[in-house]
Amino acid sequence: MPEELVPVISEGLFGVAAGFSILFSLLNCFFGYKLRKLWIALFGFLLGFFIGFAVVTVVAGGGTAVGVLIGAAAGLLCGLLAYKIYRLGMFLWCAGCTFTVVCPFIYQAGGADWLAVTVGLLAGLVVGVLVLKFMRAITIATTAVSGGWNAARQTLALFSITDLAWTLPVAVLLVLLGIAVQLKTTEA
Repeated sequence: MPEELVPVISEGLFGVAAGFSILFSLLNCFFGYKLRKLWIALFGFLLGFFIGFAVVTVVAGGGTAVGVLIGAAAGLLCGLLAYKIYRLGMFLWCAGCTFTVVCPFIYQAGGADWLAVTVGLLAGLVVGVLVLKFMRAITIATTAVSGGWNAARQTLALFSITDLAWTLPVAVLLVLLGIAVQLKTTEA
């Protein structure tokens, strides 16, 4: 492949990945509660895949192809378990959504890496526990905040806008719209 095509292909793949990520974030923001079973199965699959792949390729020193096969098998198993063990899946899903908001927010606000990760994990744990008690309300809030924050951050980043002063108002608007849509389209 000619070297001049590599940047073009890389930019194209980045654009496609960014588009899917923004779409995923918006779906989570506006339909997170309705799509919760799909999300927890997908989250379980990805978690299992990466753990299986890492164990085979990094820990055991296996090849990439074997890692992908074992990762896919572990992903299918974990996805099925997350779907079947619904409450565990919801705990992990909402904890993960919370982490993806809190950790980058603290880091972007000037916090140290260790602080961002620690607070992100603690916040995820708290929200994971809360979702077990208040399933609908916490799921709607978590998915709207996570989806709205990530959609705002990713969309503005496409225009090279990463300043918190721009990201925060756009995210708050998306979050409020997401909560309103989810409350209107789901039953109590």
